[in-house]
Amino acid sequence: MKCCLCKSWIEEESHAWKGGHNPYPIKEKGRCCGICNNELVVPTRLVLSLGISMDNAKEIMLELPKEA
Repeated sequence: MKCCLCKSWIEEESHAWKGGHNPYPIKEKGRCCGICNNELVVPTRLVLSLGISMDNAKEIMLELPKEA
């Protein structure tokens, strides 16, 4: 399956999930890869829900622990 945002193939996650991520609010339909989820989708959700800047949202994402 390809990412609906960047068109790259969606890789299997470390926990064996192969279905990608929900791309909302960037796109209504499709699935996105982990990179687009972490770099675009989740920061956009933070901006919309918390009213912070995209730069602040990306800083928050950098502070989160990486997957093992």
